Amino acid sequence: EDLEDACNDGFRCKNQDGGYHCADIDECEVDGACDDGYACVNHDGGFVCEDVNECQSEGACSYGYACKNQEGSYKCLDVDECENDKACDAGFNCVNMDGGYECVDIDECTTLTPCAHGCTNSDGGYTCDCDSGYYLDTDDHECLDIDECDESPCSGETSVCTNSVGSFSCSCNNG
Repeated sequence: EDLEDACNDGFRCKNQDGGYHCADIDECEVDGACDDGYACVNHDGGFVCEDVNECQSEGACSYGYACKNQEGSYKCLDVDECENDKACDAGFNCVNMDGGYECVDIDECTTLTPCAHGCTNSDGGYTCDCDSGYYLDTDDHECLDIDECDESPCSGETSVCTNSVGSFSCSCNNG
């Protein structure tokens, strides 16, 4: 008897003592049953191709990128490290770049004008400077007048020292 059509699609007819039985065909044993990015899963009478989550594999994307699974493939997306406020030290701005980031010095002298007289920018900070005749206050921002007369810069018994803002002058008493 012809048993070729005795089994449904996805099954193979096998002879056995006193009859036959239908055995599942494992279509996944055939190379190319599913496209790249899919895994073949056999079941009785057929198979399905299921998406492979490539992002579960360590190293799917290089440092600075996040893996995003897509149907049949995946994408590596740039991570914005600058969303983390701690990416750069104080005095630096974070600039996100493809696959990384850079910390760029903030020129506080230009953006903040923090000093009363002069300002010198440095990596991650700044220092305030005072004009001649002034000294830097303990707040490191304000400049205070130096009272030069405290050091008796005028000579002679009849000389008088007069302090002025940023300077001083000597004069003589009448007589």
